[in-house]
Amino acid sequence: MFGALYTSASGLSASTSFLDVTANNLSNASTFGYKSGIITFQDLLAQNLVSAPGTPVSQGNFVPTGTQVCRGVRVGALSGNFGQGTITQTGVPLDVTIQGKGFLQVTRATVRSGILAMAN
Repeated sequence: MFGALYTSASGLSASTSFLDVTANNLSNASTFGYKSGIITFQDLLAQNLVSAPGTPVSQGNFVPTGTQVCRGVRVGALSGNFGQGTITQTGVPLDVTIQGKGFLQVTRATVRSGILAMAN
């Protein structure tokens, strides 16, 4: 009985994560440069019931698949969509667009003895 409760609780937790990612994608849909999140799920370990696959049941007959019960689901991965987005003219002179695959390399400034130097 407790196994069924844990299985359903894992499903509720995974559904909550899916709703969180979907809500975040919707709330940022009109933000320039936002890349939507993608969530994937994995089955938790399955328990063999009655018989395992390949168990002989009679002369020359075997159980083809067995009987399994899944123990729930969990979030497998949460990743970003890095595909090409739509190009929009913003009119802001410091806005840039990358066409194709790529990222911007950013360097930060460091201060050495009161002199500003660019770190790579």
